[in-house]
Amino acid sequence: LSLSFLITVSLGRDAEGNKIKETATFTPQSKAPTKARKEAEAFAVKFEEQVKNGDIVSGDRVTFREFVEIWRENWLPAKTPTVRENYYNVIRVRVLPKIGNLKLTKIRATHIDKILKDEAAEGKAPKTVRMTYSVTNSVFKYALRQQYIRENPCLRCDDLPADKAKTGNDICFFDKDQARRFLKDALTREYE
Repeated sequence: LSLSFLITVSLGRDAEGNKIKETATFTPQSKAPTKARKEAEAFAVKFEEQVKNGDIVSGDRVTFREFVEIWRENWLPAKTPTVRENYYNVIRVRVLPKIGNLKLTKIRATHIDKILKDEAAEGKAPKTVRMTYSVTNSVFKYALRQQYIRENPCLRCDDLPADKAKTGNDICFFDKDQARRFLKDALTREYE
């Protein structure tokens, strides 16, 4: 049987008269009731200080899936209908199945890297992988701006795959005979 404490910090009332409060569950290390209570009291003091200083981030309680809906309602409307549809489909199909149920503040660069590496391993084009990154990054940038998270995990991701740039070996050139025939044909041909 594990012992845990529910810590509640009251922040007064909102404009409608509803209580504003922050809660946290604390499970002490010690099994002895007296020591467990002292650990909980120390945690409560620290938690209250964090709440009052604004250090508690609401992303601790919001899943990525829930925040995507906030992003969709508030950030996406500024985009064109096509961009809105494309961005949301990228998140819905490629990202939500993998990290949708994780708390926003628990998502790390390793989670995003895995999504991108899996896409590359499935044979998706580098452009597609970069699009997944870009759209996911837009969600986290918005979460950071709205103070749901303290850091954007996308900024710590591994390097993205580059488009294969054309090199001199990929480009076909005329040899001397082909160039002569092309020029001769181009100069002697009558155009209508």
